[in-house]
Amino acid sequence: MTIHLLVNPAAGRGRSMAMSTRVGRLLGADTKVHISPSLDEAVALAGTFGPDDTVAVLGGDGMVAAIAGQAVQTQSLFLPLPGGSGNDVCRALGMGTDPIAVAKRARHYHERPMDVISADNRIVTCAVSYALIAQTAHLANTSPGFFPAGTQYMWGLAMSMFTTAPRVRITTDQGVVVNGRTWLATLSNLPNLGNGLTVCPPARIDDGLMDLLWTDPLPKASLLSALWRIPAKKLLEHPSVHHMQVKEAQVQVWHEPASADGEVIRPPKTVKVLPHALRVLAPRKQRS
Repeated sequence: MTIHLLVNPAAGRGRSMAMSTRVGRLLGADTKVHISPSLDEAVALAGTFGPDDTVAVLGGDGMVAAIAGQAVQTQSLFLPLPGGSGNDVCRALGMGTDPIAVAKRARHYHERPMDVISADNRIVTCAVSYALIAQTAHLANTSPGFFPAGTQYMWGLAMSMFTTAPRVRITTDQGVVVNGRTWLATLSNLPNLGNGLTVCPPARIDDGLMDLLWTDPLPKASLLSALWRIPAKKLLEHPSVHHMQVKEAQVQVWHEPASADGEVIRPPKTVKVLPHALRVLAPRKQRS
């Protein structure tokens, strides 16, 4: 079985490019390394593979999601490698954040099914977010270059506190569940978002559901008290933070932008889960 390793030379601020040769060698003799100067080129190449191929990605969560979208279509076996600053998919799959360690262990991994999210037909692996998380992602992506990898999200979060809570309306099969100003509005496929922060502990990568989180229109002081619970994995215990599991949602917003897998996008209107749509090569699932 051929492994096609797609590398984003800019991911991790050049870290992926520096490791690509070694990672390719560790994955095995049948590995072909493809350095893609643009995401469009990498996506086009991934579309040429088939069910008998394994497509591996050494890049950030944005590239992981883009190539995963192609793997959903071609039914290629998908192997994400932690090459970016967030690496949330790799964390959720139990791989860790060291691409060299992952490449060494990959031969012992197993095929597993993984859910993905469709956001106006865009494949998303981590989450679709509006309000604070979207603004944080935007500011993290435009943060000063001297920030160490992974700390851009903290910068983005701090700067987001100078904005105001936007208006969001979310409708599910249970009716209108969000309608008004909210700081947090996210539909998540994973428990962790933004460099491993456990925002939604109940979320599972293969349960066939999305986890919808939102807040009441809190004053900023109360919002900060809620956010301080994230490192302790207790955000959902805050009385003004709400959570439910859904399969599909219709979203209307009165602001830009939204974010998907750390990438800033136009706010999608229809968001739904595609259960077990992606074949992934990963460590065996841990029993809960």
